[in-house]
Order: sequence, then structure tokens, then C-alpha cells
Amino acid sequence: MSALHIAVMLGAVFYLLRIAVVDFRTLRISNRDNLIMVGLALAALALRGPDSLGGDLIAGGALFLLGLLFWLRGAMGAGDAKLFPSLGVLVGWQGLSAFAILLLAASILLLAAIKLGPRLLPKGNVSARLSELRAKGTAPYGVPLALAGAGTIAGRLLTGYPGLVY
Repeated sequence: MSALHIAVMLGAVFYLLRIAVVDFRTLRISNRDNLIMVGLALAALALRGPDSLGGDLIAGGALFLLGLLFWLRGAMGAGDAKLFPSLGVLVGWQGLSAFAILLLAASILLLAAIKLGPRLLPKGNVSARLSELRAKGTAPYGVPLALAGAGTIAGRLLTGYPGLVY
């Protein structure tokens, strides 16, 4: 894996963390943020060897279809759905199972934080935001998506290319 490829993947990790923070605050993932993620995913594809190209594209396509289905059913916003294909390409076929597990864990933690956080956390901005989310009955799904994606991409970098677990 080249230094440039590592830099692109790290850029994706840090940008996903930014997306998580913004989505937590605003319940929005902008088209600009999604286009930046598409650019990072395309750069990662261009810098990878041909061995994982097909699997990464299949992962991106599979998550595109999943995101589209969730959006059409009203289960998530368009920004969340548009994030799925880039995440698929970046986590890769071999990282999809780890991504799914991290997504489940992050989703459960987010829901627990919304339910329990306002009572357990000291008064402050995060506690107030969790109270607002609880009162509205909504959750920023981009937060667990971004955290699961960042964790899976980081794992992919730490354990070696092309997959997360051998």
C-alpha cells in the first residue's frame, strides 16, 4: 500500500469523524460532504491494486442498493443513503462484515445515549442535544454510519491490505 493510498484512507477516516459531529449537531449530511467522500473513494480505488477492485466495487454497489432501499422506505435521510456507496468502496468486500458489526454496535450505543445520556451525563451541549433528539424521537443515523466506516477503514489500514481480517 502506497503512502498516498494510506493518506487517502486516513483522510476518509478523519472526514467521516467530521461528518459524525456535523450530523449529530444538525441531522444533516450535505451533498458537499458526500461528494468529498465520493472523491476519497474514487482516489482509493485508483490507488489500489487490481486484486481488490472488483470486491470494493461490489461492496459499494451493495451498500448503494441498501441505502436506496432504506431511503425509499423512509428509514433514513437522503444524506445518510448517499454516504453508503462511498463507505462500501472504502471498507471493501472483505470489510463488510466488520462494518455491519460496528454499525450495529454504534447504533445501539447511539440509541442508548439518546435514551439514557441526558440523565447520566453532566449538563452541557451534548446532554442538551441528546435530550432534543429524545424529545423529537429522532436519531442522527450518520453518526453510527460514520463511526462504523471510520473504524472499519482504520482496521483495514492497521491489519493490512486488502481486507480487515484474514
